[in-house]
Amino acid sequence: MGLFIRTDGDTSNTVIGIILLVMLLVFVGPTVIPRALSQSLTFFDEAIPCERLRTATDRGRHQSLIGTSAVDPLTIRVSPDPVPPPTSDPNATWRIRIVISNNTIGTVPIVYTPTDIIVGDATNRSGIGLLILDNSSAEVQFSIPGRAPTNIGVTSYPNTAIRLLGPNQRCVHTERIPYSVLPQNIRGGAIVSAYYRITTDGVPPAVSATTPQIYNDQGLDVIDATVLGGRITSESVIVPVNASSDANAG
Repeated sequence: MGLFIRTDGDTSNTVIGIILLVMLLVFVGPTVIPRALSQSLTFFDEAIPCERLRTATDRGRHQSLIGTSAVDPLTIRVSPDPVPPPTSDPNATWRIRIVISNNTIGTVPIVYTPTDIIVGDATNRSGIGLLILDNSSAEVQFSIPGRAPTNIGVTSYPNTAIRLLGPNQRCVHTERIPYSVLPQNIRGGAIVSAYYRITTDGVPPAVSATTPQIYNDQGLDVIDATVLGGRITSESVIVPVNASSDANAG
C-alpha cells in the first residue's frame, strides 16, 4: 500500500486518480488500446480473426432472439496499410484489415468464408468485400489470387459459411493483396472502404424428419434492407504510398 498512499499529506487525489485509471482501462481500453497496438505493431491484431469465430449449428433450432431482432447490430471498419512503393519483390503485399463489430448483448450471425473476399460489389452475393477507388475517385476492380466469391444467389447457407459474433464482440479479417496484381492507377495511392452484405434470411436445411424446426429461417437478415439496402459500409480511408524502402506490408 505504501506505493500508492502518501504519508505526508492528503491521499484523496491519489485514490481518485487510481479509480479514474481503472475506469479508463475498463471502458476505453477494450477498444482503443487494441486498435492503437494493431496500428503500431504489425504482428498484433485488435480482435479475434473472423475465421476463428464459432461456426453455426442447426440455425433452425439455435438462435439468439436478442441478436437477430436488434436494429442495426453490426458496424464495419477498414484499416489499410499504406500502398507498398514500387518494387520487384514477388512477395510484396498490401495488407488491409476489415473489422466487424457486434454492438448488441446478443449473438449475431454473419456470412463469412475466409477465401471469398472480393474487390467490388455484387448485389446478389452475401459476405464481406472491399471497395477501392483511385485518387480520382474512379472505382477499381480486380481479382485477388486465391479468392473466389461464394454465397451468390443462394437461399440457404451451410453451417461452415455462418460465423457467430458474441455479445459486443468484434473480429478482424486480414487480406494481403500481392503487389503484382495491383492496377497501376492505385499504386500511387487509393481510397478504401469495406462492406458487409446479406441478401436473405436463409432457409434452414432440414436435419431429420424427427427433428422439428423452431425457426423458419437462419436469422441472417440483420440489416434493414429498406434503409441500408442489405449492406453496411465502412467509412472510406485515404491510403498514401508507403515511403519506406521495405515494400512488404504483410
